[in-house]
Amino acid sequence: MDLANIQKRLAKLKKITGASDRTGWMVDEVSFIIYSLIKFYKPSLVLQIGHLWGKSALVSMEALTDGFLMDGARIEKGALSGDKKFLAFVKTKWPKNSRGHLISVDAFPYGNWKKGISYLQKVYGKDRFEFVVEKSDEFFKAKSEELRKVYGGDIILGVVDGDHSYEACMKDITNMAKLGADHIVVDDIMWLPHINYICEKFVKTHKDYKLSTFYVYNGLAVLSKR
Repeated sequence: MDLANIQKRLAKLKKITGASDRTGWMVDEVSFIIYSLIKFYKPSLVLQIGHLWGKSALVSMEALTDGFLMDGARIEKGALSGDKKFLAFVKTKWPKNSRGHLISVDAFPYGNWKKGISYLQKVYGKDRFEFVVEKSDEFFKAKSEELRKVYGGDIILGVVDGDHSYEACMKDITNMAKLGADHIVVDDIMWLPHINYICEKFVKTHKDYKLSTFYVYNGLAVLSKR
């Protein structure tokens, strides 16, 4: 992780796009939870619903590309454990490193978003970062089958932070599950309590997922396959 680099790139993106005066955007602590989840699970695909001006997309791209915990750069130098049996067990559960790809979907991106997207693609590469201007339900209808073919068997991490109405949010979570997302991150469960209710209702009808909640800041939920 290169914090100075993230700060520099984020400041430039914010200046390019003009950020947003219509709604709050993801606070640092929440965006770095997503960063950590990407490092932890090493997904082949991160699919984000809701882009706004791009802060969470930039942090996610840093997680996918900065090399930390991906290409050998680690906190601990040398042997990871003195317990060979323990380490052998851990390695059987270790997600494979993958050259992850991010798709960000938003029907109504904010500010000077075209230049913002161009900047993100210049920094991280068009082959690693894709932006789709489309309503999420239309995106899922058009692309789910193709994505299942490409990423079937790989780890998929979804981020639901788009239309926060009850119906739209439930659709996004359900479509993520149909796509085969292993982990679905849902933002704003405290800021908008009905989002929390949606997550609780979802796991009651989708027994293959379990719910973890973080009741701090604006609230965050993670739906993970059992």
